[in-house]
Amino acid sequence: MRQNPSIGVCIPTRNQSEFVTDALSSAFAQTVLPVDVVVSDDAGTDDTAKVVEQFRATLSPELSSRLRYSRSQEPLGIGGNFDRAVRLAEGDFVVKLDSDDILEPDFIKILADQLEANPRAGWAHCNVFNVRSDLSLIGLAHTRKKAGFYAASDALPAYLNHNDTCHCVLLRKSAYVAVGGYRSQMKTAEDWLLWLEMLFAGWGYVFDERPLARMRKYEARSELMTRRRQAFVESAYFMVPRMEALCRQVSVDGLPAEKASSRFRATLAWLCVSSGCDEADSQVRRKLFESGYEFHPSWGNRIWREAGLRLPASSTRRLLRWAGLPRDCARAVIQKLRRK
Repeated sequence: MRQNPSIGVCIPTRNQSEFVTDALSSAFAQTVLPVDVVVSDDAGTDDTAKVVEQFRATLSPELSSRLRYSRSQEPLGIGGNFDRAVRLAEGDFVVKLDSDDILEPDFIKILADQLEANPRAGWAHCNVFNVRSDLSLIGLAHTRKKAGFYAASDALPAYLNHNDTCHCVLLRKSAYVAVGGYRSQMKTAEDWLLWLEMLFAGWGYVFDERPLARMRKYEARSELMTRRRQAFVESAYFMVPRMEALCRQVSVDGLPAEKASSRFRATLAWLCVSSGCDEADSQVRRKLFESGYEFHPSWGNRIWREAGLRLPASSTRRLLRWAGLPRDCARAVIQKLRRK
């Protein structure tokens, strides 16, 4: 690794001033200090600017010059603000640190070493501790993933099925810019689309199994979950044509393009159906079931579309758990075998 690595930290935020100090403290407590730390405020209405200036006052003049605050005049949304934050931060590598998350002191050193050792890695991520708002421990995010470099060709099939990267990441900025970065149209699942586009472009990634960050988790609120599910459907419709086009350009696990894109659409459909089973709002519930069938018109998704709307959420939640039992049992067996 270079003696003077060029590494920036971006902290995208909106109305989370109560957490920003924790994120900033962890960025400036790194054993390898970043050259630039940018707080990108997505037209927030709280006192984030004041909190950043109060934190700046605790820094030495040299470190104070590395801290920047920038606020957009109009809300850009999750994808837009994340993209703005990464592009504002200086450095060959950029840490994306959500404003309510916290880095361990060796996060930059360990992941930057690994990113430089693997020039075809577009990003590096690690295990994280899931914690509550008061930082009390919930558990590890990854319980079965192995450390190492994952080539794009090996990782791509798995990422068509699910997003396997946590929020705290170290990005190779040149790779990020080359694929277009976070998309402003993405209101959620923005990370998942980015990793897929980087994998399709031939960029792999590095994973370190050590927990090098802490990520806050919150109790689900029904009205918030409803908005997120609506946002997911909108984002999914944006993702589908992009994935179909990329599947026609790049072979996925030797599959024909239509089968590869069908695999992705099946994943989106299952996410819509499972969300619909848990959704109480009837209009959103209908949209989720209908979108699930539209993404992947299988007989199973047709049953969910036709029958799911006629049953209360309490019933569909139970049906969903029963439908997932074989998969959950298989996953438990696989984890047990891997531990051996």
